[in-house]
Amino acid sequence: MRDKVPVVLVLFVLTAACGPALPTEQLSQPATAMPPAPKGACPASGCVRVNQVSTPGYPTPSLTAARPPENSPTLGPLITRTPSPPETCPERRDGVSIEPSNDLEVLESRILEFLNSGGAPDQLAVQLSTSYLVVEDHSADVTGDRVQDVVLEVSATRPGRGWVTAVAILVCHDAVFQSLAYQAPEIVVGTIKDDVALQGVLDMNGNGVRDIMYSRGFYDRYSATTFFVLEWDGQGFQQLVWTEEGPGALMLALAYVGYQQGRGPTPQPEAMFPDTDGNGTREIVLAGGLPREDEPIPMGHARLRTDTWSWNGHAFTLRSSEFEPPIYRFQAARDGDAATLRGDYGKALDFYQQAVFDEELLGWNPEVMYVPEDEWYATPLPIPEERPRLNAYGRYRILLVHAVQGTTDAVDVVYRSLKEKIQPGSAGYPYVSLADAFWEGLQTGGTVAAGCERARAYAAEHSEEVLVPLGSSMYGYFYDDYAPEDICPFE
Repeated sequence: MRDKVPVVLVLFVLTAACGPALPTEQLSQPATAMPPAPKGACPASGCVRVNQVSTPGYPTPSLTAARPPENSPTLGPLITRTPSPPETCPERRDGVSIEPSNDLEVLESRILEFLNSGGAPDQLAVQLSTSYLVVEDHSADVTGDRVQDVVLEVSATRPGRGWVTAVAILVCHDAVFQSLAYQAPEIVVGTIKDDVALQGVLDMNGNGVRDIMYSRGFYDRYSATTFFVLEWDGQGFQQLVWTEEGPGALMLALAYVGYQQGRGPTPQPEAMFPDTDGNGTREIVLAGGLPREDEPIPMGHARLRTDTWSWNGHAFTLRSSEFEPPIYRFQAARDGDAATLRGDYGKALDFYQQAVFDEELLGWNPEVMYVPEDEWYATPLPIPEERPRLNAYGRYRILLVHAVQGTTDAVDVVYRSLKEKIQPGSAGYPYVSLADAFWEGLQTGGTVAAGCERARAYAAEHSEEVLVPLGSSMYGYFYDDYAPEDICPFE
């Protein structure tokens, strides 16, 4: 972190980011999905503070995290913030100039000096644009005082480094322009190690104040991106994104926005931040997936994932996470597990039925992970034990869904069918035994929780047969391993 007056340095990198009719043997009952709520608020000592720089001579606004409540409330009427009194900016003077530089660390202090000497903000793009410097003006009022603040994208090229983009966010506060600081991208011998990227300047929560959306990514052999939304609170910017890990740590799927996977250009802000439900607040809609490279790596099959984050009245929290339709049978089973955890039991049943019955889904072989994409013709045949294993597992999970929904007749039908269809000695028979354990607990304890307690105990004692075949050793380390609590998640 530097000790001089900084500009936000960022690097833009464009990277990648229901089958036929099913048998009526199993019943599907729709349910309403419940979006997850934040788990916990800030500790008594306050929230985590994000990076900031203290600059001699210029007071630096604090960057603090939003404090959402323990539970995610239902969004009520939108509240428009009363505009703050207009800030006084340095008086404009004619003849103030700025010398361009492709050294962004030098240019940042020159921009701040230009503005605080009375230079006109709308002249920055004109004066700085050269053959090695491209400047785009995205200035807007981001502090809610009806005075336009300065938001610039400055792209510079230097030998051996290619194009590097800086974003300057400068606001008038206490009669001077101040610059907020984030870590600059780390560049080692021309290779990008990480970066911060401005994604949009829009009013996200409908209160009349424009927010600043930016992402921080790590780019090396593989990529990962976190996403942030900042809003001015009168003294500084606070984070409006809240996850289970805390404020400002929205993690996107690996390999940002599908460009690298040949899925088209990076979305524009209006597409990335739409109002999908028409309630006056915007959502954050992000797509990503694993990079597809020629070099074989044991990561598993990549799928595009779309995450939708919505405003709950206090923060942006994850509303839904959807993968592309499953290609492989195991993906349908895992999608069913994810839908079950969200409480979307109708969709979970659909996915499990696909895993059991859909003949168009592909089987898996771990050797697929070691075959380069351009040698698809050498893809090994699916391992024969996978289909009966997922057949049994899918039926077991359907049994759980019907049990938690209280559809007693369906529970009886599915349990009998599971025991009739899956014979002893089959690769799927451990899941019959798992279902037996659940059934015994359900009958003796009278609750789904009692059944799950018995099922988890069985899974823990027989992890090699029940848990391991569903995890990363079979499908790649992109896919989490299963624990006993995952195999029957109802308490």
